[in-house]
Amino acid sequence: MHHNEHVHFGGLPETLGRSGAFVAEDQGDNTSLEICLTATDDGARARRLCRLLLPLEILYTLDTEPSGLRVIWDGVTYETPIKVQTIAGATREPEAPARQTWNGARYQFVSWSDGGGATHAVTVAREPQRLVSTYVVTP
Repeated sequence: MHHNEHVHFGGLPETLGRSGAFVAEDQGDNTSLEICLTATDDGARARRLCRLLLPLEILYTLDTEPSGLRVIWDGVTYETPIKVQTIAGATREPEAPARQTWNGARYQFVSWSDGGGATHAVTVAREPQRLVSTYVVTP
């Protein structure tokens, strides 16, 4: 498994036989999977073939109302609006800090546009999405 700038070896169990199936573990965004197959004939001649499998990546836009506040995506804090490439079918947990100060005003979280709480699980859709966390000014 290729993840960010490094490689995880042994992520899938070794499989013997004429066919097989696997489910790749979710390691977060910026991930791909390299599969190597070795075929051996009756004469003990072997051939190895490797292929890089790239996931379907979807563009998500994260914003706040008002725009410019912070959100947390995959453990990283961003100032909105931002666009992130993420893997279709994966589960992520966007987080909207409960309280923020921005441009001299204090803000309190109200809701996400998908109805989720401040931190909630999102299953990444197969088409681009826009998630907005709404805030109100507090005294």
